[in-house]
Amino acid sequence: MLQRKSLAFIAITFTLIILDGLFITLNYHFSQKALEERNFESSKVLLSLFHSQVESTLQNLQLIASFIANDQEIQQIFLAGKMAVAAEGGGAGGSEAERVRQTLYQRLAPNWQQAMTEFGGRQLHFHLGPGSTSFLRFHRPDRFGDNMDQIRHTIVDTNREQSARSGFETGRVYSGLRGVVPVFATDPEQGEKVYVGALEAGSSFDNIITSIDHNLDVGVTLLLNRKHVEATMWPQAIQQRFGDFQTPCGCVIEASSRPGVEQLIQSILQQQTSLPDADSHLLLQMGEESYSAAFHPLRDYLGQIEPNRDNVGRILIWRNITPQITAQRQGLWSSIIYAIAAFIILELVIIFVFRKLTRPLLHQLQSNADILQTVAEHSNEFIYWRNRDQSQFLYTSPNSQRVLGYSPEELQQHPGLLEEMIHPEDRRLWDDHIESHDSIHPVLRFRIRTKTGETRWILHQCTPVYDQNNHYLGRRGSLAD
Repeated sequence: MLQRKSLAFIAITFTLIILDGLFITLNYHFSQKALEERNFESSKVLLSLFHSQVESTLQNLQLIASFIANDQEIQQIFLAGKMAVAAEGGGAGGSEAERVRQTLYQRLAPNWQQAMTEFGGRQLHFHLGPGSTSFLRFHRPDRFGDNMDQIRHTIVDTNREQSARSGFETGRVYSGLRGVVPVFATDPEQGEKVYVGALEAGSSFDNIITSIDHNLDVGVTLLLNRKHVEATMWPQAIQQRFGDFQTPCGCVIEASSRPGVEQLIQSILQQQTSLPDADSHLLLQMGEESYSAAFHPLRDYLGQIEPNRDNVGRILIWRNITPQITAQRQGLWSSIIYAIAAFIILELVIIFVFRKLTRPLLHQLQSNADILQTVAEHSNEFIYWRNRDQSQFLYTSPNSQRVLGYSPEELQQHPGLLEEMIHPEDRRLWDDHIESHDSIHPVLRFRIRTKTGETRWILHQCTPVYDQNNHYLGRRGSLAD
């Protein structure tokens, strides 16, 4: 009974340890998952804010372009340029086209510089159709006449449909946000309104991401795929814009609201072979600081129209979450402390209950042991218990000294002493007696030689001992003279 209760106590203790460990593990798992989900959902909100500001910027760019395109003087100069290019063989045109180009540049350059300062504009570009042929780049007035039908789809669509377009697009010099409007003019000879071409106002992401970072303390970075940049921009423009153009992620940094994104990308690439394209979220450690990094696809104008096209890059939203990680760890340590405290309290309760339940049993066992000890000490018999193979005394009563002449200690130190004491003529009788351990024998009478050499007749009787599972444990015997 006592053994079963001890096993139950051990089982309960181990169960509590396992439950405590499971509680701590699950608490950490769910807190980590909640932290990741919270930061990823936050990045989605920021992404929505980013897109809304992009849309607002595109609308402003279209307003700027429309304001310029509605100026009748500008319309007439642009029409004269178109006619000169057509008369001088197309493309860049000739001397007359160059003269008109310079007139248009001098007319708009001061106003465009003001627009760049007030509205964050980066480029103003006049295009001739059909398709997209550059007539005048205000940001690069020395480059004109090149055809961009395969890369400037906002221009191509505007010239084809003669309606406004907007979106993100990579050109020969820059990647950026584009607001494109059609330009019409009155033909001075016919007096009719004719289509001239497209006017594009462009801006970068810098103002948008800087504003988000300043107000919400979160880094925003625009990454362009290297292949996309190489397929659209002039090599000289790539060198001027991005330098050596060697990045391990296969991308270039188009814009970033704060420094340190290169180290962040390096840390990510140490954990995985490439940057993720789809919506995904990572938690990473940089030195002693913890960061949250959320990736979202960056789509250009054509990608918005054709969903099956590849992304041109990634939008990376990242922030320092060291305070959140610190709070999470503090919460984990609190959980561990609570779990240990709960374990100790439960263990004390179990020990108290266990002792209360076992105290009567222990008292009864002790009483029984005292009774048996008293009986053994006052009995005229020597009582013993030997193990299964009779090689060891498990118990010897004090009466061994009187009956056999040997002390209990001597018998336990020399288990074969009992057989050595048996008279040689009676040894065979003894051997036959102990060969069968699974039966109760009648009283056996044989002679022994005591320690003093005295020959003494002994009455012996023994019975097998079994445990509660009927396993043989040895023999209990008694000898009396």
